[in-house]
Amino acid sequence: MGKTDIKKGSSASRLINEIDAGESEIEKRRTTDVKKEGRRSNSRSSREPGKADIIKERKEENIKENIEEKAENKAENKEESEERTGSLCFNAAMKLLSYGDRSELELVKRLAQKGFDRAQIRAALEILKNKGYVNDLRLMQIRIVYLANKKLYGQKRIDLELLCAFGQESVLAYRDAALAYVKEDIDFFENARAFAKVYKDRGKDKIFILSKLKERGFSFEQAEYALETEVNRQN
Repeated sequence: MGKTDIKKGSSASRLINEIDAGESEIEKRRTTDVKKEGRRSNSRSSREPGKADIIKERKEENIKENIEEKAENKAENKEESEERTGSLCFNAAMKLLSYGDRSELELVKRLAQKGFDRAQIRAALEILKNKGYVNDLRLMQIRIVYLANKKLYGQKRIDLELLCAFGQESVLAYRDAALAYVKEDIDFFENARAFAKVYKDRGKDKIFILSKLKERGFSFEQAEYALETEVNRQN
């Protein structure tokens, strides 16, 4: 073999070696890629839920939805029940008013006796007052005139009657305004004289008549006027 053949052989040998090395490198890369793909696949498999997990999750969601739906239905039913009860309370109040005017205090007592709670009664009263069906000021004016001129009560007795019929809150709020509105319709001095005449005609003495005037709620000046103009005058 000559120099030329040796050189050619060396070149061929190197080429073969380079090809083998290249194929070996490609094979290594393929093996590495396969392993990496396997690891990625395993990783995805570990992250992805199984069928049992999906079923469990759906069951939990259904339970949660059912609980929320029941809570919403309960709230709606409660609102509907409150609306019905409120309407019943209002209708009961209107029925009471159909028999005659009533004070707020009287309505509260009567509605409470029928089983309605404070919130329902307050709501019904608010509507009734806005509509003008309940008006303590107007009713108090009527009651004062009646007690003064028909029952012949003095101011002190009238105040007690108002307190019982309307309650302290309404009396404090409306009493002075009601008295101012009807003051021209009432003469307590003449009412005291008319009351004294009743007992004078029954033959009662001055001391007895004076005690009755005080019980009736007349002031000392009004009682003195009644005795001077009615009792003493006839003596």
